[in-house]
Parts: sequence; C-alpha cells; structure tokens
Amino acid sequence: MKRPLTLIGVAIAAVACNGGYVPPQATPSPIHSGGPTTSAQPSATSTQPSANDAPQPTGPSAEIEIVITGGPHDGSYRAVAPGACRSQPEQNRFSVNYASNAAPDGFVALDLVLRDAAVAIDDASDDFEAKISLGGPNGGVSYTIDPGSGEGDGNAFLDLSDLDATLDLEADARDGAQIAVTVICQLV
Repeated sequence: MKRPLTLIGVAIAAVACNGGYVPPQATPSPIHSGGPTTSAQPSATSTQPSANDAPQPTGPSAEIEIVITGGPHDGSYRAVAPGACRSQPEQNRFSVNYASNAAPDGFVALDLVLRDAAVAIDDASDDFEAKISLGGPNGGVSYTIDPGSGEGDGNAFLDLSDLDATLDLEADARDGAQIAVTVICQLV
C-alpha cells in the first residue's frame, strides 16, 4: 500500500508544479538596419536603447559620388549617407557630412560646407570648404579644398527645391588631383 500512495503523491506533485507552467514564447526582435540576420534563433537582445548604442543619424539622406582624376586614389567613390544633408537658408549655408570607417571602397569621410548657398544657386561659388578622406581609416589621403584660404581651387553649384537638393563641386587639389563631387539630397 505504501507504493501506490507514493506514486499518487509524485503524480499530484508533478501536476501541482506543472499546472501553472507556460513555456516561454519567442519574442520577435526588430529587423536591424544592417540587413537580415541568418540565425534561425530568436534574438535575446533587448529592444530598449542602451547607453552604448550610437545615435542614429537623422535628417535628409544623401547619395554621394566622388570622381578623382590623378594621384594614387584616382577613381570613383560612392556612398549613401542617412542624415547627411543640412540646409540652413536663414544662415545662407548648406552642408553635407558623411563618415564610415567600414566603407568597402575606402571612401571614409566627406565634410562639405557651402558658406554662400545663395550665390551657388545663382552662379558658381568658391565660398566653400570640402574635406575628403579616401583610402581607409588607417591610411590613404585627405584632401582639404578651401579656395578662400588658398587651399586648392574650385567652384560649387547648388540646385535647391523644397523636396531635394543637388550640389555639384569641381575642384583642383594642391597636389594636382582633379576632384568632382556630386551630392543628391532628399530634403523631406
């Protein structure tokens, strides 16, 4: 008689312990901006931002194309940069900022400030500064073109509407390289 009571006790304990148990459900994770993941397992990461998360760029995106003629970095470079364009009509400025140490073609940075956007809309303007870095984050070349400060020579043209902007820049760097930059910005 002792054995059947023991089995009944074990069965009651198992039912009592398991009665409220609900297996955990997989929580869907957001699709990361880096593209689809290849893992079939659900993500265990939190969707809450942490102090270690880098802020995501906001604002108008830009398609950037740079063509360099002459020098060791002769060639074409392209990038798409979210949050890269900034139109400031009240300050008569237009700027483009891009940086990526992981660019596959070595185009790592562009910092371009058009200081007189009104002139560049009507005609060519040499009132700009462009800093371009090519060849990867640990080497390569950086060009600084600022005709007003005697660093290179060039002109910028700006076609600006409420929806988008196109900036074309042609410049000669101090080392003799010819640089053509085209930036197409979606402003909304």
